[in-house]
Amino acid sequence: MEKITGMEASQDVPAKVLLIYDAVEHLIKEGQDLNTVKVSTITEKAGIGKGTAYDYFETKDDLIACALLFQIRKMCDELANAISGEDSFGDKINFLLDEIEQKKGRRQSFLRLVHVLTENNGYCQLVRQKMASEEFQKSMPASRFDNIVKEGVARGEIKPEFPPEYVISCVASRLFMYMVYFCAEGCFPVNPTTLRPYIYKGLMEEVCVNPEL
Repeated sequence: MEKITGMEASQDVPAKVLLIYDAVEHLIKEGQDLNTVKVSTITEKAGIGKGTAYDYFETKDDLIACALLFQIRKMCDELANAISGEDSFGDKINFLLDEIEQKKGRRQSFLRLVHVLTENNGYCQLVRQKMASEEFQKSMPASRFDNIVKEGVARGEIKPEFPPEYVISCVASRLFMYMVYFCAEGCFPVNPTTLRPYIYKGLMEEVCVNPEL
């Protein structure tokens, strides 16, 4: 049996592997430390035998890395499909702000991605290695947003003198800070939602030709 790489399309992932991925996601939500979790805990949660996990994965780090890659790609696909229905660049930014404000699970997924990109344990290193591949990069937020920025420039919404990478970094930094305000609510002397108009306005003024639109 061929081992799972984490690069498979969702429709090509075996049913038992999907159960494993779902189990990892639930354990994360329950606060389980992935550094110390046992494979038997994951397979018990998935309702399958421990040996089945090793039919598909070489090590625990492989299993967790592939589960996280699946979740990251799933999140990116869902957001990309949803945001494609928004018209202007401003509408798309408001949609992302809504996601952060209204969906706790979405905030947790974003922060999990940040964790994976910054930690140096075994499974995080594996995730980064796989994410660096050209195939996976097409699924990443930066690649998806690159097209949004280019469309905004073509429509005369975004200042053409800025490279897409700069606009993406401006959007990412503001969204991340807005997320932090919610996740650390009570640590800051302000209600996060009161900052939203200023975050939106600041971003529009920085990168848009006509920030009032």
